[in-house]
Amino acid sequence: MLIIENGSIVAGADSYATAAELVTYAANYGLTIPGTEAEQEALLRRAYLQMNTLPWKGWPVNRDQTGAWPRYGVLSNGYELPSTLSRARSSSARWPWLARSMLTTSTRQSCARAPWSRIALRVL
Repeated sequence: MLIIENGSIVAGADSYATAAELVTYAANYGLTIPGTEAEQEALLRRAYLQMNTLPWKGWPVNRDQTGAWPRYGVLSNGYELPSTLSRARSSSARWPWLARSMLTTSTRQSCARAPWSRIALRVL
């Protein structure tokens, strides 16, 4: 079972989204994802790990948090996002920007070979 970071510094968090959110997003955008919940959760855990390696703007709100988000000092359309906001769960920047990039490549492809540099240029 996933432990979801919701912006409140959840101990042991390993995802920014639920498997149900991933399924809904994939259905809405015609993406193919793994069929089982266990495989979907593994995909989301890899996305969480990858998001935490990117050079985000701003800084973490707590030195003890396990994920890159939430953060202070991040602007969206010229406005600072609330520090309690989890980047992946905000309405203006939902987590699927990462999931979509992972899923447009083969879901069997490892994260190491996914097009992360293209993502970083779009979101930083």
